[in-house]
Amino acid sequence: MIFFFFLHRKKIKSFQFLRSKRKMDESSSEKLPLVHNGKPVIVNNNLTETDELTITSQPLGFIDPRELENIGCSLKPDTSDGFINRSYSNPDMFVISKRQPVIEEQKIENEEKNEMPSSNEDFEIVENSPKSEESDSFLTDNLSADNSRRSIDQSTPKTARTTPTKRLTPRADSTISFENVVSLVRTFPAIINKLLKKPWYANRVDEVCTFPRDMLAHYVLVPTDVDNEKFLIVEWEHGENEQQRDEVYHLTYAPNGFHVNEEEQDEPRKAFCFSILRATDKRDLMDLLHLCDKKSYLFETLECTSSSAKGNIEELISQIRSKPHYQLIHIAIASDRIDFFSDESISRLNEKDEPFEKQLRCLCHTENCYPVHLAVAMNRVKIVERLLEIDPKLFVATDSLGNNVWHHVNSSACAQSIWDKCPETHQYIDERNNEGQSPLSEAVSSAKALVTAFLIGKGAKFGRGDRNELFLAMISKNAQSVVEVVLTDKPEIVHERDSLGNSPIHIACYKESLNALLNKKHELGLDVNLKNKAGETSLLVYMSSRKPDLLPLLVTLYSHGADLNASDPHGNTALHKAAALVDAKKISMDCVKFLIAAGSDPNKLNDRGESPRHVAACIQNNDMLNVLKAAGASRCIRGYRGCRNDCRYQAFDNVLTEHEDFLATITIGVEEDYEKTELNPCEKLNIQRVLESPKKGKKARINLISLDGGGIRGLVIIQTLIAIEKVLKEDIFKYFDWSAGTSTGSLIMAGLARGKTLRQMQQTYLMLKDRVFDGYIPPYDTLQLEKFIQDEFGLEAVSDIKYPRLMISAVNSEKMPVRLEMARNYKPTDVTANETPKDMPLWMALRRSTAAPVLFKPSEDRYIDGGIISNNPALDLLGEVHGYNRSLQLAGKRSENVEINCIVSLGTGQIPCTPIDTLSIDSNSPLQSIKTIKNLASMFIDQATASEGAPVARCRQWADSLETPFFRFSAPLSKNIFLSSTSDLEICTMMWDTYIYCQKHQEYIEHLVEVLRHDADHPLQNNPFLEL
Repeated sequence: MIFFFFLHRKKIKSFQFLRSKRKMDESSSEKLPLVHNGKPVIVNNNLTETDELTITSQPLGFIDPRELENIGCSLKPDTSDGFINRSYSNPDMFVISKRQPVIEEQKIENEEKNEMPSSNEDFEIVENSPKSEESDSFLTDNLSADNSRRSIDQSTPKTARTTPTKRLTPRADSTISFENVVSLVRTFPAIINKLLKKPWYANRVDEVCTFPRDMLAHYVLVPTDVDNEKFLIVEWEHGENEQQRDEVYHLTYAPNGFHVNEEEQDEPRKAFCFSILRATDKRDLMDLLHLCDKKSYLFETLECTSSSAKGNIEELISQIRSKPHYQLIHIAIASDRIDFFSDESISRLNEKDEPFEKQLRCLCHTENCYPVHLAVAMNRVKIVERLLEIDPKLFVATDSLGNNVWHHVNSSACAQSIWDKCPETHQYIDERNNEGQSPLSEAVSSAKALVTAFLIGKGAKFGRGDRNELFLAMISKNAQSVVEVVLTDKPEIVHERDSLGNSPIHIACYKESLNALLNKKHELGLDVNLKNKAGETSLLVYMSSRKPDLLPLLVTLYSHGADLNASDPHGNTALHKAAALVDAKKISMDCVKFLIAAGSDPNKLNDRGESPRHVAACIQNNDMLNVLKAAGASRCIRGYRGCRNDCRYQAFDNVLTEHEDFLATITIGVEEDYEKTELNPCEKLNIQRVLESPKKGKKARINLISLDGGGIRGLVIIQTLIAIEKVLKEDIFKYFDWSAGTSTGSLIMAGLARGKTLRQMQQTYLMLKDRVFDGYIPPYDTLQLEKFIQDEFGLEAVSDIKYPRLMISAVNSEKMPVRLEMARNYKPTDVTANETPKDMPLWMALRRSTAAPVLFKPSEDRYIDGGIISNNPALDLLGEVHGYNRSLQLAGKRSENVEINCIVSLGTGQIPCTPIDTLSIDSNSPLQSIKTIKNLASMFIDQATASEGAPVARCRQWADSLETPFFRFSAPLSKNIFLSSTSDLEICTMMWDTYIYCQKHQEYIEHLVEVLRHDADHPLQNNPFLEL
C-alpha cells in the first residue's frame, strides 16, 4: 500500500481536484468559453468543428455531451472520431482533437516506447484563463515533482510546421515502469526512515554512510586545527528546520570538498561525501581526524565512485582506529591495499611523502617486525608477491626478536611463493629466534597445520625432549590438525619424554589435541595409563595442575580407557586430589560428579587409611563433601583418629539412614512433571506371584529387555544398567533372552550382545559424540557414522549373534504410509513380517535404525530412524513373544510355549515439562496463529516419537494382564539434552542426574534383581526357543 501511495500520489491529487471542481454550482447559466488558438469558437452556444487544435477552459463536468456530438467528439474515445484530453499544464483546460487512424496510433506508441520525439503538427499552448488561477497550488505540486512534465507545461511560442517539436506524451504516472519501480526500491528505506522520523545515517556510529545531497546544505563546518578540506567535522546548522535537527557531529570525508557548487563543477566532480564516524561530542572525533589527516594518501588513491567505496573506506578506517601506531605502509598492508605498491604509487610517494625505500625498512614497534614480515604474517599473498618483485632481499632480514620470514609465514601459499622466488631464505628454515624457537616450533605452537606440513616437507628438523613439536602441539589450542601432521611424519615422537618423565598425554592442555593423539593409541602403542617419574598417571597430573580445559580432558581420557581409580605412590586417587584442593585451587564439582558417575570409587583409601570424604572433611571442603554424601561415601571406621564431625564414625541410629536422608534433600526439576518409578499394588502382586513360584518351572521362562531411542541420551540407559549390575554383581545382559532396541538402544543392545561391558559402552558413547557429531549444524557426516559403527561393532552378520534374540527397528520410508521393519537374528514366525537376510551385516541394521531424520541421511535412501514409529519398542517386543507362542500352539506344540518372567523397559530420560502458550488459531492475530502452528508441529513430532507416557502405560497394562512383573527405568533430567549434544558439561549433568536417580531407587532395583535371580535357568542354561 505504501508503494502504491507514493507511486500514484500525484494522480490521486488530480482526481481530488477534479471532484472538487465538479461540485461547483451547476445551475450557473454562464458557461466558460471554448477557445481555439486563443480565440473563442462558440457559435450560437454550439461548438464549431475545426481542423485545428481546440482547447476549452470549461471543466469537463460542465461540457454538454450534445455539444460534443455536433462536432463528432465524445467522452468515450472508442465511440467517436474525436476525443478529449486534459491539459497537462492546466487542469482546467481540456483538449478536443481528432482520433487518428489505428496505424498512425501504433506508430505513435512505438515512437513513445523508443522515446523518439517526432511531430509534424505545430502546437500552441494558450494563456491560462482566469478560472485556471485557482489551480496554481495544484500546478506547483505537480510541476515540481516531474521533470518530464515540467518541460512540457511551460508556455512556448508557436513553432514552424517543419520544425521537429517534442510531442505531448501521456502522463508518466499513469503506468508503472521498471525504472519507477527501481527508483522507488532504492529510495524506500529513506522514505520509511522519514515516516518514522529516523535519521538518515546508520545506528552504528562507525558505519560509513553516504551524505544525502539534499542534506549537505543544512550542515556547517566545525573549526578544527587540521588544515585538510577533505576531512572535516560538521554539525547541523542552527536555525535550520529544528524539527529535523541532527544532534550528532559527523567526521566526514569529501574527496571533492564538502560544499560543491554544481553549476560550476563538471559531472565527474559532483558533490558526494561520506560520514565516517559520528559522536555527540566533537572531541571524540578529533583523534581520528588527526589520524586520517596523517594517512590521507591512502584515501586519495581510493576509487570513491565504485560500488565498494563504502566498504573500502570502512575497512581503512577500522584499521586506522585499531592500529593508530601503524605507519602508512603498515596500514596499507593491514587493509590489503595492493595499489599502494604499484609503480605509479611508489613514484607519488617518493615525490610528496616519505620515500618508499625508507618505508619498506620502517619497523613496526608493537609487532617488532618490518613491513615484509607483517605482509607475510597477515597472509597478504599479492602484496608478498609484489614485494618479491621489488626486492627479494627484504625476505632475508630478521626482526628485532630474531624471527626470520619463516617464523612469520602464515599460509602455505605465501610460503611456497617465498620458497620459489627467494632461494636465499632456504638456509634459514631451521634458524632459531632469540627465545630458541625454530620456524617449525613456531608453526606448531600457533596451530598452523598447513605451514607445519610445508616446513616438514622442506626438511625442517624436529626438536628433542620437552621442546619437540608434539609437546608444543599438545599445549596449543585447536592444534589437532598439527598433531595429525606431526604423527604422520614422525610417529616415534610419541615415546619421547620430558625431564620429569611426562609423555605428551601428561602435558596436554586441550581436548582437541588429546583426542587427536589418543585416536591413534592402538597403532602407535600408546598406554593411556602410563606413569611419569613421580608415579602419576595423566589423570592424576590433570587433577593437580588445574588445566584450562579440565572437564573435557577428563571425559576424553576416560573415553579412551583411562583408569579412574589409579593411584599415586601414596595411594591417592583422583578423588583424593580433588578433595585436597582448597580456595583458588578448587576445581569444578562437575569434574568430581563425572568421576563418580564414570566409576571412580568414593570409598577407596590411601596408604594412610584416608578416604576422600575424610580429606574433604579435614580441610572443610563442603562442596566436595556434599557430592560425596550424595554418592554414598562412607564415614571413617570406628577408632580412626583425626576425624571431624562430617567423617567421624558415630554409633547412632541415624547414621544408617544418613545417605537416604541426604538424597531426599536432592530434587531434580519439578517432581510433579515426571513419572514416578514405584511399584503399584498390581505390580507388587505380580512380583509376589513370581517369587512364590518354583525356581524351576514346567515352562521355559524368559526375561525381556527393551531399550528406547534418544541419541546421546543413550548414556542414561547405560548408567541405569550399571547401577542394576552393581547390585546384581554379575553381567546383567546374560539374564535376558529376548531384546529389542531402537536407534541408540539398538547400539547398546548390539554392543552388549557382542560382549562389550557397560563401562566399555559408556566409553564408546563418549567417543561417539566427538567423532560423529563433529559438525556445527546437522546433517552430520554419514560416512563417519558408518565407519564408527563398523569399527566398534564389527563387520559380522546379524545372524552371527546366536543369543539372545535381537530385534532392531527401522522405518522403510520408500512408500506412504511408511512401514516399521525389524532386523532379527532369527526367523520370524509371522509369514507377513519381513525376513532379515542371513548375511545382512550387523552394522547395516544399526545404520538403518540410527538414521535420525535431519541429523543423518537415510540409509540406502529409504530407511530412517526406527524411533519415528517405535521409539519405545516394548510393545513390539511383547507382540513378538505373543506371536511366537501362538505359532507354537498352531503347530500343536503348546507345551513348548515360553512364559515371560519379567519385562524391563529402559528409557533415555524424562525431559522437563514446558508450558504451551496457545493452541488457538485467530485470523485477526497472525502472530498468534504462527505460534499455534509451531506448537502443534512440536506436539505432533513429540507424540510421533513418544517413548514416555501412553506407550509405557499400555505396556504396563499388557504386562499386568499377563500377571508379569514390569519394570520401567527412565531418569528425570534437569534440562532437555538434545539428541546430538556434544557439550561435556551437559553430558556430565545427564550422567549425574541418572546416578542420583538410581541412588534414590535402590529398593526398586533390588526388586528387579530379586526377580532376575529367582529363575534357575538364568544366567542362561539352555536355549528355550524352537525354530519353526
